[in-house]
Amino acid sequence: MTSFDVIMSAGSVLAAGASVVHMAHLFRTSGREAPNDPIRVRRFVENAPYEGIYNILSK
Repeated sequence: MTSFDVIMSAGSVLAAGASVVHMAHLFRTSGREAPNDPIRVRRFVENAPYEGIYNILSK
């Protein structure tokens, strides 16, 4: 095997491993509901840029 073949094989194995780890992470975290944080919701409502909403609705 040439050095190019070895590098391609090693790169393919690393890419496959990274893909498996990423898919496992997505599987664990998908479908999870967002945490209910009333303090964060209240802070968002107080600081929301409502003028941007009015600009969108007026078009």
